[in-house]
Amino acid sequence: MTSDSYTFKCGEKGCDICREVGKFHRMECFDFGANHLYRRYENENVAKEKVRDRCFTKMKFESDCWFAMGTHSLYPFLKWMIVGLLWMKKAS
Repeated sequence: MTSDSYTFKCGEKGCDICREVGKFHRMECFDFGANHLYRRYENENVAKEKVRDRCFTKMKFESDCWFAMGTHSLYPFLKWMIVGLLWMKKAS
């Protein structure tokens, strides 16, 4: 998959990153659906364009997007990653 990342504020009270002005979370996505979409296209440039269009542009402007977060360690939960993407069409 591409090296693109999502940049976002989580809105969690007390988050050290989000409380600072100009600071954001930056995470890569490990969602199976996004990776499957990428693998559907033989041409790498077309695949990158399709994934960027769906997973960045359309999700941002046409949908309400939620990240499913996870970690690969039992304790401590210091390294979080995006393991799933949920998006629903915005209400008109």
